[in-house]
Amino acid sequence: MKKLIAIFLILSLTGCTTLGVPESAKPKNAIKTVATTGATYAIAGPVPAIVNLVTSVLVDETLPPADTSCKVEKGNTQQMWSCLFEETKELIIGGVIVFLIFTTVVAPWASQRRQRRKRKYEQYKAEAKAARVVNAEAVRSEKGKMHKLRSSNTISSSVFYINSNTAIK
Repeated sequence: MKKLIAIFLILSLTGCTTLGVPESAKPKNAIKTVATTGATYAIAGPVPAIVNLVTSVLVDETLPPADTSCKVEKGNTQQMWSCLFEETKELIIGGVIVFLIFTTVVAPWASQRRQRRKRKYEQYKAEAKAARVVNAEAVRSEKGKMHKLRSSNTISSSVFYINSNTAIK
């Protein structure tokens, strides 16, 4: 069963087709896929690189190649302006889609993550402060015991032992 799944994944990732060369194997797409996968591996590690590779191959295989339907005859300004308008319109639509994705997905996620980290930092800070207060109280109580020990001790000695590890002169 594992071999069957592995064969299916390999065939689907390589874009096995009888119609010719798969889109992902064409030089332009292969170079793009190798470059982004290599950069992802170098920055984030093997798991994100594999995810990037799979995504790149699937996008190359499922999306049709970019077709420039904007052909301008020499000297035809009306076609030129129409082509410029179409390209600008596509650019604006893409920008709006990216903006909407960012404002509805990425920004709230980043804000929540920052709030969680801030709460965790504040918690650690409070725990450290509480630990310092407890340690200070322990030191004060030890000094009080030491003061009582000095005042009640009739033997004059220059060293008093608080613990087995510390000595006060």
